[in-house]
Amino acid sequence: MQNKRKKIASGQVSFQIDSTSIYLFGVASDVGVTGTSTEANIGELIDSIGPEQPSKKKKHSISKVEIVPVNLVLKTTKDMLSDKLVKTAVKMMTTQRKPSFCISMPLRVDTLAMIHRNTKLSELYTVLVEAACRSLKLLEYVLLEQLGQEGIGDGAGLRLPEIFHFLPPELGHFITRVVPKGIPDESMESERRSLHEQLSLPLDRPMFRRGNAYPSKSGKLINPHEAIPPQPIKPDVTVALVRGRY
Repeated sequence: MQNKRKKIASGQVSFQIDSTSIYLFGVASDVGVTGTSTEANIGELIDSIGPEQPSKKKKHSISKVEIVPVNLVLKTTKDMLSDKLVKTAVKMMTTQRKPSFCISMPLRVDTLAMIHRNTKLSELYTVLVEAACRSLKLLEYVLLEQLGQEGIGDGAGLRLPEIFHFLPPELGHFITRVVPKGIPDESMESERRSLHEQLSLPLDRPMFRRGNAYPSKSGKLINPHEAIPPQPIKPDVTVALVRGRY
């Protein structure tokens, strides 16, 4: 896992803005940003890929969260310089004979970064690299925690970690949880309660259950009343107050 973080931090990755031809490259690249102007900011990008094309500048709510999906692209080829270094380096091998085991599993790197709409695309690469490294660190922590449990020291029964992002209205910012796959929410109640207490959140609602994770591309219709214009109250209409998403 540490090698993966080093590879990401060394500039061997690029980021592609989903559904666009915009790519972000590291400082070692002479390009930096392709597919759009280097002076463009996130707000302009969101407005350009949105379904509506407003003719005049509109106001944006501070509390509104706008999601921009980004894909991480890992570099598979080597630079010419690195090939020369490998060919000219002195070959040396050190071996240690001791019992060991190797665990191979697919890990989904799901991370997020909160930035202002005025942030330039040219400044986004560093932010995304740091976010990806933090996500790998969280995954590593959960895996090591499982390996320390009784009966999983050799990797048998190791569960894939799953990443969930939450946005409690009372908090105002995201919280990311990484939990082993397949563990029921009921068995993690004490952990969630402790998280509520640390963040001074009410204990009457399970805000950090899997089902309350922030929806990204679920395709589900959530809070449909927000898209309906206000209607005059009629005598035969019942008004109800709903708190939260439905």
